Amino acid sequence: MNLLDQLETASQKGSKEFRRILDMQFANSPPVLTHHRVTKDVYFWVIDWINTTQQIFDPFVLFQDIREFGESQFYGLVAEAKWAINDEQSARVAAQQALDFDPFYAPAHNLMNIMDGVDVENVGNKFICCQPFTQMELKTIAGRDQFTFCCLQWSPYLITGLDLHKDEDIWNSEGAREFRKSILDGNYKYCNKRICTLYNNPIHNMVTREETRATSTLTSTSIKPTKLSPKRLIQSDFMRKQTQKVDPYFVDRPRHIFIAYDESCNLACPSCRKGIKRVSEKKRIEMDDLFESHVRPLLINGKTHLTASGHGDPIGSPHLRNKLKSIVGIEYSGVKINLQTNGQLLDEYGWNELSNILTKIADIRISIDAATKETYEVVRFPGNWEKLLANLDLTKQYKKKHGFRFIINFCIQSFNFNEIMQFAELGQQYGVDKVNFQQLINWGTYSSEDYKNRNIADVNHVRHDDFKQLLTHTFYKYPNIQLSSGLRRFLNR
Repeated sequence: MNLLDQLETASQKGSKEFRRILDMQFANSPPVLTHHRVTKDVYFWVIDWINTTQQIFDPFVLFQDIREFGESQFYGLVAEAKWAINDEQSARVAAQQALDFDPFYAPAHNLMNIMDGVDVENVGNKFICCQPFTQMELKTIAGRDQFTFCCLQWSPYLITGLDLHKDEDIWNSEGAREFRKSILDGNYKYCNKRICTLYNNPIHNMVTREETRATSTLTSTSIKPTKLSPKRLIQSDFMRKQTQKVDPYFVDRPRHIFIAYDESCNLACPSCRKGIKRVSEKKRIEMDDLFESHVRPLLINGKTHLTASGHGDPIGSPHLRNKLKSIVGIEYSGVKINLQTNGQLLDEYGWNELSNILTKIADIRISIDAATKETYEVVRFPGNWEKLLANLDLTKQYKKKHGFRFIINFCIQSFNFNEIMQFAELGQQYGVDKVNFQQLINWGTYSSEDYKNRNIADVNHVRHDDFKQLLTHTFYKYPNIQLSSGLRRFLNR
């Protein structure tokens, strides 16, 4: 008897039997990808059953014994059950309850998209995201080193049972192949379609399926090369060759490696952490081993982008600073480096530390989150505003000399949203290529109530309409604004 039949029978016996069948399935054949904020991810099994059953049932009763796996999953499944019987009002209430427990719970966001009729053109059937085929992110989640394809708000699923310190082929593991399959199948079921910047702006960030079917992107009758950026032409050609392979889920190596496993940082921004972090000697040795086993071999003799760091500061980290300085020699001639930093250490000494890799730097991103001294020294504690401005000016000079892209980041919350337009002006002043705005994420540093008060992107926030108006005005006034974390959906049309 297959799982759907077992769940159908169990549903007639009650919640405990329903739970027992799911426990047994999880023990015998666990999913290869699981949501990182639920203890047992049974979501896709249960919604498959919801969409096929003829049973009339109360989801609050039937799912009560699997509630302990995660409140967000519980309410998400209740929402799916209500939506399946066309009870949209109850479905919306339950989906919002799921998001109250986890503001970035992807299944609830995706159901909201369906109810709102947002993805009516079905991006997944028209476009292919390249990231699972090109990008490897190494990061620390809940104290454990993990491998993902993108940030957790875009895709909150982790590969089950992977040990980065023991397993050799993490890149083509079963979970990695399953993720790629979901992209090529067009369902994008492991992605947050409401939040993901790429999914919400596919024309500039993804490859069309038509491009992959063409004999060559350059000779396609309906795709004019002049309309595609050089980056898109490379992506298109890569995915055309990849999808035409006998095994399209196997990829020889990542083209972009994103290091986010080092939490070392010279600041203690309240949105990220509760204090300045320094790693132990034991952890530093583990990170050194991880870099040498999974990162350095991919940098040698191949065209590779390396981004550091999404979880700390690469200049404030002894581990990353030393590893970056070691990427010299002809064997690393194909390496390009992206740096994500708070900018406090990008003074003359900091730039001197980077001197032997200056020609490899392709991208500098400085997170600021403010346009005034008063706000900056709260949201970027214990950062110094005057020092930041001096370092921004220095970075502007290095950009002119070396030609890298210069981007500044602003994480929006109720405390700083009124400086959105001033921040765009700051970008103009320092000649940045992009001014990036993104939504505030609760990484566990805020209580639920505190986050609710800060999260001005929440449609129920008392100042949400003011935020939307200011964001819209700024977006259309300045040509170099970039909106991440699904912020585009808040623009007034």
